[in-house]
Amino acid sequence: MIEALEIGPADRPRLRSDPTMNVTYLDRRPWKLPNLVVWNIDDLPLPFNDGEFDLIYAYQVLEHSTRFPDLMDDLHRILKPSGSLHVEVPHMDWEMRLGPVPTHYRLFTQETFKRYEELDYVKRWHVVSLRTTRLYDMILENEGGGKIIENPKLRNVIRLLVRAPHLLDKCEIRAVLKPA
Repeated sequence: MIEALEIGPADRPRLRSDPTMNVTYLDRRPWKLPNLVVWNIDDLPLPFNDGEFDLIYAYQVLEHSTRFPDLMDDLHRILKPSGSLHVEVPHMDWEMRLGPVPTHYRLFTQETFKRYEELDYVKRWHVVSLRTTRLYDMILENEGGGKIIENPKLRNVIRLLVRAPHLLDKCEIRAVLKPA
């Protein structure tokens, strides 16, 4: 059985327990989720054993940590050597275009994650995949890329995006890392 941790699911978790996966959720609010651990990600160490998880999923949550480097070290600690960390964070360009969010304490580019593989003093992770998505990529992904978009409101949004290319800029970084 795969032991998974989803950090910051709020009331919309992306991972679901099934016969092959047991999911633990970690969030600072007491949402009504099974296997929820109420904990602030800046209160380190996290309340888990060394090498407890095969998979850790952090969707739009790492930017909220005031202790990002320490948090990355602790995620390394609780992940099995064969495990993987899946991360999605807002891209710095998107944050700057929209204006800084008061609860975001860190800005990200692809280099943020490459450094964890390259620099000797933080060389704890191997980057398996790293990509920057754009807003239209996310829309097409949710609608099923290559399909004709039937929803007229969504078609209008895409028409607007084509006329406003700055909105097509970098939006989100998706990375998969493994312990080095």
